[in-house]
This record gives sequence, C-alpha cells and structure tokens, in this order.
Amino acid sequence: MSLRTPCLIALACWLGCGPLAAVEVTAAAARIDAVIEADCSHHGVALSREAPDAVFLRRVYLDIIGRIPTVDEATRFLSDSHSDRRHLLIEKLIASDGYVHAQYGFWADLLRLQTQLMGRYTGEPYIDWVKQAIRADMPYDQFVTALITAQGPALAAGNGATGFYLRDAGMPQDNMSNTIQVFLGTRVACAQCHNHPFDTWTRMQYLQMAAYTNSVKEQADPAFVDALKKLANAEGKPSKDEADAMRKWTDTVAQAVSDGGKDTIALPKDYQYPDGKPGKTVKAHALIGSITTKSGQKPRDAYAAWLTSPDNPRFSVVIANRLWKRVMGLGAIEPLDNFTDATVAANPALMDELAGLMKDVDYDLRKFQEILYHTRTYQRIATAAPILEPGEYRFPGPVLRRLSAEQVWDSLLTLVVPDLDKRKLSDAAAMYAYYEEMSHRSPADLWQQIKTVAAKLQERLEVGDRMYALEKTGDKDAVHKTPGFQQLRDQAQSLDRVIRDLSFDRLKGAQVPESDERWKGFRRDLVRASEVSSPAPPGHFLRDFGQSDRLLIDNSNRNAAVTQALTLLNGFVDQEVLQPKTVLMRTVATVEDPAAKLRVLFLAILTREPTDADRKPFAGWEAATAPDPKLTGKAAAAAQAKQVDQLVRGVAWTLINSREFMFER
Repeated sequence: MSLRTPCLIALACWLGCGPLAAVEVTAAAARIDAVIEADCSHHGVALSREAPDAVFLRRVYLDIIGRIPTVDEATRFLSDSHSDRRHLLIEKLIASDGYVHAQYGFWADLLRLQTQLMGRYTGEPYIDWVKQAIRADMPYDQFVTALITAQGPALAAGNGATGFYLRDAGMPQDNMSNTIQVFLGTRVACAQCHNHPFDTWTRMQYLQMAAYTNSVKEQADPAFVDALKKLANAEGKPSKDEADAMRKWTDTVAQAVSDGGKDTIALPKDYQYPDGKPGKTVKAHALIGSITTKSGQKPRDAYAAWLTSPDNPRFSVVIANRLWKRVMGLGAIEPLDNFTDATVAANPALMDELAGLMKDVDYDLRKFQEILYHTRTYQRIATAAPILEPGEYRFPGPVLRRLSAEQVWDSLLTLVVPDLDKRKLSDAAAMYAYYEEMSHRSPADLWQQIKTVAAKLQERLEVGDRMYALEKTGDKDAVHKTPGFQQLRDQAQSLDRVIRDLSFDRLKGAQVPESDERWKGFRRDLVRASEVSSPAPPGHFLRDFGQSDRLLIDNSNRNAAVTQALTLLNGFVDQEVLQPKTVLMRTVATVEDPAAKLRVLFLAILTREPTDADRKPFAGWEAATAPDPKLTGKAAAAAQAKQVDQLVRGVAWTLINSREFMFER
C-alpha cells in the first residue's frame, strides 16, 4: 500500500502538522523495505542480519546527532528492555539540539558556507540563518525558495539568506551553475563557455537560464555611499585608515542584495554559435520544461517556483537521493550530482518511493530522515565488502564508512567536554543588535565615526611604538613589570576596545561569555564542529581529517592521511582527551574495580561492552593495579593510583586509535 493512496490521506495530513506516530513511521518505513527486499530477492542478494543494539546505538547517534553517545546515554539504552526502545531513541535524537549540529555540517558542505564570504563579507548571518532554518524545520521547498528570492540588507536579523548570493558575489553565472548542481543534481558549468560535450545543454540554454538572476546585485546603497564619499573628499583625500573603515562599512552594514527585476541577458563577446550574435539580448528560459511568469511576478520568483515545484522532475529526486546517501552511505543514484536525461536508478522503484515520500511529507527533511532511520534496511549490519559499482548496490544493509571529520572531532570532544551539545562559541544576536544600531546612521554621523576610528588607530600605533621602545631599554620581563609599561599596556587595551566598538568588528558575531561551571578549565575552542569557523583554519584537526574547504560543492573527504595518524598518535588524545578533568577520565575514576574501569573505557569509546577476546590482553590488569607490598600508607596509595592511571590512559589511547573507533559499522 502506498502513502499516495486515498486510504492513507489521513497520514499525509498528520505528516504536515505534527510529530509522526509510531504506526505511521513504521508503515512508511515498511514500504521502503518492501521495495528493497523485493529487489534483493530478484537479484539474489542476501539481506544482512539486524545489527545488535550496541551497533545500532552507536550508528544512530553518529548519524542523527553527529557524535558517539556518552556512557550514561549508552547505559540507559542498553539496559532498556522495552520493545520500542529503538523507535523512542530515534524520536528523541531527531528532536534534539544535536540534530541541528549534525544537519548543519551537511548543508555547510553543500552550500559552501564560509565565515567570511569572498574574502570580504561576513558569512555569519548566512550561517545563522541556515541553523535557524534547520532548527525550525523549514520545509525544503521553502528553504530553497528563500535562498533564490533573497534580497535586502545582508546583516538584518532573519535575512541571512542573502548570503546565498554574497557567496558568489560578482559571479552570477557561477551562482547559477552551482544552484542547478546543488538543487537539481545537474552539472551545467561546461555550458557556461561552450555547448556541453557530454550532455544536451547548449551555451544558449545556459545563458537563458542565467538570465533569471543576472540582474541580482550585491552592493551597498549607491546613494548613501556617494554621500559618504562626498563628505570624505570635501576634507581632502581620506587616509588609509579612513578608507579602510569606509570599505569595512560598505562590506557590512551597508551591504545588500537587490533585484533589478529583469529576465534578459546579453550574449558575451566570445559567443560562438549561429543561434545568436555577441551582444544580442536574449530572454530567460528554463533548462527543463518551461517557466511561466505571471502578471506582476518578478522573473526570479517565477524561477524559484519552477525550481521547487513538485512537478520539477529532478527537485524531489535529488534531495531524496542526497539524504538517502547521508543515512545509508550510498545514493540510490550515483554520483549524486551528475544527472542527465539518461540517468536511471539501479532500483527505479526505490527512487520513486523516496521521491514520492519527500513530497508526501511536504519536504519536511526531519520527518523524511526519521522514516529512513526506522527502516529495517538502516538497522541491519553494514556491508563491509568493497563496493566496486556504487550505482548498482542493492542495499541489503547500509554501507560501512569512516567517520567524517566532524564526527571524529565531535566524538572525541564528547569524551572531553560535559554537555557538549549545549556549548556555544558565538552569538549572532549581538551582531544583529549592533547592525540595527548602526544602520540608521546618517552619512554625516558615520563619517565622524570613521574619522574617530582612524584617529584612535593612529593613537594605538603610537602607544605600541612606545611600548616597543621601552622593551628595548632592558630585560623584557623586568620592563613589563614597571609602572610605566603597565600604564601603556592598559591604555593600549582600552584603545583596542574602543576601536573594536567603533570599527564594525562587532559585526563578526560576539563570543558568548562563558561563566558556566560545567566548562570551567576547558579550552574555549573545544566546541562542536558546527560552532567552529567555516571552514576551520588550515592545520586544524577538522581540516586534517577531511573537512571541506568550502570552495567546491560537497568537497569533504574521508580519505586516510599521515597527518591524521600523527594527530591521534602524538597530540590531541594525550593533550586533550586523557587529562584528569575530562568526561572520560572523571567517569573512569568513579569506579574502583579494574574490570569496571575496563568496561567504562569500552563503553565510552566504542559504545559496547568488552568481549572475552577484548579482555585477554588485560588479563593481568588486576595484578598490575594491586598495591605494592613494599609500600605502605599514602606512598602505597599514590603508587597504585599512578599505576592505574597509566593503564587507563594506555587502554583509552589504544581504543581511540583503533579502526573500530574510526568507522561506523
């Protein structure tokens, strides 16, 4: 029975207005399983057995919230005897803050989200907008429409979707090809310069499609900028500091996205085909089908409606296929973004079922994924054998895969920082408030502020020179203790605060003040990957483990590298994970029995109990941790504690560096 039959209209109604009931989730998941099981039977492929609870537990935490479970979370589930414990766990995780953290990584990769866009514009409003859209369960078709039709002040609260255009500022044709690749799974970039050599798209078709957004502009209000420049030039040529402050303002407070409302484009000077001449103006036209612009409707709005229509043959299929791969490890169609007219899934019935389900849940991505996690297919043992033809995989179970960079980082931090999902690094609210304060300034007021900033910068430079001169007079450490140097240092810090407040640096997003006792003593940057700058700086753990550089679409990788081994063997584990204050070490310290300590280590790191085979290498643990008979009192206790600590650290280090930790089974 299909979700698209009249007898299940009530289900579709429910899907659009609240959490899914268990019976409805099960029914939708069962239809997917039936399609897969019939296909496997037809091709003689044996279905994998159901994954044990411990394997399922670790997998579902990694996939839904992007990290391994804590010891308490694991113990709670593994000791639960209720028959619906898996359903309840999925329901809990998919409604949690962790879901937002994990989904953000998916979209950051796909949309190439960056903290700084094009090396000029702040990307934090865009990042914040995406996170809020995920948190609010904005339906996917509305999400895409908001991106395509975004306009207005880039830094206004709730208007971060403008970052979709600022990400490719000044490159409207690149933006168009990226849009088609992300949302329609089709590569048309070749047709930007010439007829596509491997597909049907012509350069004319590409340019006609680009006409829908060709009049979109990313710029500050020209009238305001002109007025500001006149004030500056009236006093002579602006200084370098004044010019820098003006540029920073135009790239932040004044930055906006506007729509010229046109649906035409001029053919480029190097246009080389007989269907048009260089410089000729052509009207917009859809790549697939046609776009009807209603009376009074902007061309860009019509384009967005066409793109996100349920009738668009690729819109629902592409996002359903992307999320299927995210959950199962491979797409029903591979590769994900090279669709042509000849593209057909190895199991067409599966792709039809997934695309239909996406429409039935009204593009609610959280609900769609919840159903996938409830399938028997997802809950089976992962296929570990090499898959030589990904596009032909029959899905007897999900696919074994290495953890993503974000999953490795967040899982390690789960062993370090308590209540990791709640810890924030920055807060966009302060940025929006400062924007509102600044956006109403007149050109004259702003020019006075710019002059003040320039003067303070010059004063700060002079103070710095005086501090440097004092350091040259003797021993640097001794000089730093003198009243004269300390006075200059206080003056410098005061100037730094003033400059930051006046020079628009507050628009970068304020760090959240951290006074919570839970995180006292932990490095400020030990936060989830979704809270780290996007992308993380070169040399960061995340980049070493394959995080995308956010330059290309879906550009992360899970390949092994020497730097990864060196990071785990020689650095991060010892310096951060195995310190006394971490969650892992404090949890191990709560139990006295050596066997219990071993159990905690396995449960915390690998999310399972140690087997008899696991215990063999540690058979002498109890003897090794026994008190030294030659010592008594405090000396004996100290020696024993040291021995236990060394053994615990050694076992933890070994488990973290194991393949089992690095892979999702």
